[in-house]
Amino acid sequence: VVREVDRLNLLIGDFLRYSRPAPIKAEPVNLSLLVQEIAEMQSLESDTALEMKLELEADVEAMVDASQIKAVVWNLLNNASEAMGGRGKLFARVSKIPRDLAQEHSLAGRNRDQSVVAEAPQTDSFVLLEIEDTGPGISIEDQEMIFEPFFTTKREGTGLGLATVQRIVEQHGGAIKAMSRPGQGTCFRVTLPCAQVAA
Repeated sequence: VVREVDRLNLLIGDFLRYSRPAPIKAEPVNLSLLVQEIAEMQSLESDTALEMKLELEADVEAMVDASQIKAVVWNLLNNASEAMGGRGKLFARVSKIPRDLAQEHSLAGRNRDQSVVAEAPQTDSFVLLEIEDTGPGISIEDQEMIFEPFFTTKREGTGLGLATVQRIVEQHGGAIKAMSRPGQGTCFRVTLPCAQVAA
């Protein structure tokens, strides 16, 4: 009974976060430092044989709400670790890319708003965040559903983690997509608006 109550509390909490997203307080955030900080936290908490590799361009700033993007990065890293059973290689990359390349990434994704980047702030560059694992990959059938609310392949999952991640990213004027081949791992690509450089 206690275990079921805890599971229901988790489901309700996730649902409320999904259905009532917090307002965004965007400011320039060094995304490379943010990813490094979260990766180090996860490494400290983990006692697995996971090998984490960081490929982070220096001083890449995104115009985002730091607390919400931390939740995005944590969720993606945690999902990747769980997919590999805590054993394998996990890559986290941050780089700056031109706007037209960001649009290519976005248009290839499954965004509810068709082309979210087209509605994003008019910046010349975007920040690209990639979280890649060497796990079993995602089946073609599941790839069509992973961002849908309440869809999950985890026994204890609520099915709201990736749906919430997608909503947060899109609210920032960015986009997210997953690329995966069964047996060959998965890579999540997130594009976010780059912070404007003062003239």
